[in-house]
Amino acid sequence: MKLSQEQPSQNITLHKTDEAVEVSVYKQNQKVTPENLVKQIIRIKAAFPKLPPSYFKVFQDEIFETGMSDKKLVDSVSHVIHNCEYPEPTMANFFKFDKLIKIYDYNQFIKMNDDRQGRAREFYAPIQVSWSDSVHYANKKDIAKYHLRPYKITDSIK
Repeated sequence: MKLSQEQPSQNITLHKTDEAVEVSVYKQNQKVTPENLVKQIIRIKAAFPKLPPSYFKVFQDEIFETGMSDKKLVDSVSHVIHNCEYPEPTMANFFKFDKLIKIYDYNQFIKMNDDRQGRAREFYAPIQVSWSDSVHYANKKDIAKYHLRPYKITDSIK
Protein backbone atom coordinates (compact mmCIF):
# COMPACT_ATOMS: atom_id res chain seq x y z
CA MET A 1 0.00 0.00 0.00
CA LYS A 2 1.54 3.27 -1.02
CA LEU A 3 0.51 6.14 1.19
CA SER A 4 0.24 9.62 -0.20
CA GLN A 5 -0.63 13.10 0.98
CA GLU A 6 -4.17 14.37 0.49
CA GLN A 7 -4.36 15.96 -2.94
CA PRO A 8 -6.99 15.70 -5.67
CA SER A 9 -4.76 13.39 -7.69
CA GLN A 10 -3.85 11.19 -4.74
CA ASN A 11 -5.72 8.26 -3.19
CA ILE A 12 -5.15 8.66 0.56
CA THR A 13 -6.53 11.06 3.14
CA LEU A 14 -4.34 12.11 6.07
CA HIS A 15 -5.82 13.02 9.44
CA LYS A 16 -3.20 14.87 11.49
CA THR A 17 -3.27 14.79 15.29
CA ASP A 18 -0.69 15.84 17.88
CA GLU A 19 0.13 12.18 18.45
CA ALA A 20 0.39 10.90 14.87
CA VAL A 21 -0.96 11.05 11.35
CA GLU A 22 -3.93 8.76 10.87
CA VAL A 23 -4.25 7.24 7.43
CA SER A 24 -7.18 5.32 6.01
CA VAL A 25 -6.30 1.84 4.79
CA TYR A 26 -8.76 2.33 1.92
CA LYS A 27 -7.90 4.16 -1.26
CA GLN A 28 -10.25 6.97 -2.20
CA ASN A 29 -11.98 7.50 -5.54
CA GLN A 30 -12.08 3.88 -6.60
CA LYS A 31 -15.26 2.65 -8.16
CA VAL A 32 -17.18 -0.23 -6.66
CA THR A 33 -18.06 -2.95 -9.13
CA PRO A 34 -21.77 -3.37 -9.93
CA GLU A 35 -21.58 -7.07 -8.97
CA ASN A 36 -20.22 -6.27 -5.53
CA LEU A 37 -22.78 -3.51 -4.99
CA VAL A 38 -25.62 -5.94 -5.76
CA LYS A 39 -24.16 -8.53 -3.34
CA GLN A 40 -23.85 -5.96 -0.57
CA ILE A 41 -27.37 -4.61 -1.11
CA ILE A 42 -28.69 -8.18 -0.85
CA ARG A 43 -26.84 -8.57 2.46
CA ILE A 44 -28.26 -5.28 3.77
CA LYS A 45 -31.79 -6.21 2.68
CA ALA A 46 -31.48 -9.59 4.43
CA ALA A 47 -30.17 -8.03 7.64
CA PHE A 48 -32.57 -5.06 7.64
CA PRO A 49 -35.75 -6.14 5.81
CA LYS A 50 -37.76 -3.07 6.89
CA LEU A 51 -35.65 -0.64 4.83
CA PRO A 52 -37.72 0.79 1.95
CA PRO A 53 -36.73 0.31 -1.72
CA SER A 54 -36.05 4.06 -2.03
CA TYR A 55 -33.25 3.67 0.56
CA PHE A 56 -31.33 1.40 -1.79
CA LYS A 57 -31.68 3.71 -4.79
CA VAL A 58 -30.16 6.59 -2.81
CA PHE A 59 -27.58 4.22 -1.29
CA GLN A 60 -26.49 3.05 -4.76
CA ASP A 61 -26.25 6.61 -6.07
CA GLU A 62 -24.15 7.67 -3.08
CA ILE A 63 -21.82 4.68 -3.39
CA PHE A 64 -20.98 5.68 -6.95
CA GLU A 65 -20.80 9.39 -6.05
CA THR A 66 -18.36 8.90 -3.16
CA GLY A 67 -16.01 6.59 -5.02
CA MET A 68 -16.11 3.85 -2.39
CA SER A 69 -13.96 0.82 -3.18
CA ASP A 70 -15.18 -2.76 -3.21
CA LYS A 71 -13.16 -3.61 -0.09
CA LYS A 72 -14.44 -0.62 1.88
CA LEU A 73 -18.04 -1.40 0.88
CA VAL A 74 -17.75 -5.03 2.01
CA ASP A 75 -16.09 -4.01 5.28
CA SER A 76 -18.60 -1.23 5.98
CA VAL A 77 -21.60 -3.50 5.34
CA SER A 78 -20.12 -6.16 7.62
CA HIS A 79 -19.40 -3.56 10.29
CA VAL A 80 -22.93 -2.14 10.18
CA ILE A 81 -24.53 -5.60 10.24
CA HIS A 82 -22.45 -6.53 13.29
CA ASN A 83 -22.69 -3.22 15.13
CA CYS A 84 -25.95 -1.44 14.24
CA GLU A 85 -27.51 -0.19 17.49
CA TYR A 86 -30.76 1.02 15.99
CA PRO A 87 -33.58 -0.95 14.38
CA GLU A 88 -32.32 0.16 10.96
CA PRO A 89 -29.04 1.74 9.93
CA THR A 90 -28.69 5.21 8.52
CA MET A 91 -26.65 5.70 5.38
CA ALA A 92 -24.11 7.56 7.50
CA ASN A 93 -23.42 4.28 9.32
CA PHE A 94 -22.02 2.90 6.07
CA PHE A 95 -20.29 6.01 4.77
CA LYS A 96 -18.55 7.09 7.96
CA PHE A 97 -16.98 3.65 8.46
CA ASP A 98 -13.20 3.63 8.06
CA LYS A 99 -10.12 1.79 9.29
CA LEU A 100 -7.26 4.07 10.25
CA ILE A 101 -3.64 3.31 11.00
CA LYS A 102 -1.29 5.65 12.82
CA ILE A 103 1.91 6.86 11.22
CA TYR A 104 4.47 8.62 13.43
CA ASP A 105 7.20 11.04 12.38
CA TYR A 106 10.63 10.79 13.97
CA ASN A 107 9.93 13.21 16.84
CA GLN A 108 6.63 11.51 17.68
CA PHE A 109 8.39 8.14 17.63
CA ILE A 110 11.14 9.38 19.97
CA LYS A 111 8.52 10.67 22.43
CA MET A 112 6.64 7.37 22.23
CA ASN A 113 9.91 5.49 22.75
CA ASP A 114 10.63 7.57 25.86
CA ASP A 115 7.12 6.91 27.16
CA ARG A 116 7.70 3.16 26.66
CA GLN A 117 11.08 3.11 28.40
CA GLY A 118 12.99 2.60 25.15
CA ARG A 119 10.90 -0.35 23.93
CA ALA A 120 9.02 1.22 21.00
CA ARG A 121 11.20 -0.58 18.42
CA GLU A 122 9.73 -3.87 19.64
CA PHE A 123 6.37 -2.81 18.20
CA TYR A 124 7.16 -0.15 15.57
CA ALA A 125 9.42 -0.07 12.53
CA PRO A 126 10.48 2.63 10.05
CA ILE A 127 8.51 2.98 6.82
CA GLN A 128 8.71 5.10 3.70
CA VAL A 129 5.77 7.39 2.97
CA SER A 130 5.13 9.21 -0.27
CA TRP A 131 4.34 12.58 1.32
CA SER A 132 7.80 12.94 2.91
CA ASP A 133 11.41 11.94 2.39
CA SER A 134 11.84 11.59 6.17
CA VAL A 135 11.61 8.36 8.07
CA HIS A 136 8.21 7.59 9.60
CA TYR A 137 7.13 4.74 11.87
CA ALA A 138 4.18 2.38 11.96
CA ASN A 139 3.09 -0.57 14.04
CA LYS A 140 4.78 -3.75 12.79
CA LYS A 141 1.41 -5.53 12.54
CA ASP A 142 0.05 -2.75 10.32
CA ILE A 143 3.19 -2.87 8.18
CA ALA A 144 2.66 -6.58 7.55
CA LYS A 145 -1.12 -6.46 7.15
CA TYR A 146 -1.24 -3.47 4.79
CA HIS A 147 2.08 -4.09 3.00
CA LEU A 148 3.61 -0.75 3.96
CA ARG A 149 6.97 -0.02 2.37
CA PRO A 150 9.90 -0.45 4.79
CA TYR A 151 12.23 2.53 5.08
CA LYS A 152 15.73 2.03 3.73
CA ILE A 153 18.59 4.48 4.11
CA THR A 154 19.03 4.50 0.34
CA ASP A 155 15.44 5.81 0.03
CA SER A 156 16.56 9.20 1.31
CA ILE A 157 19.61 9.38 -0.96
CA LYS A 158 18.32 10.06 -4.46
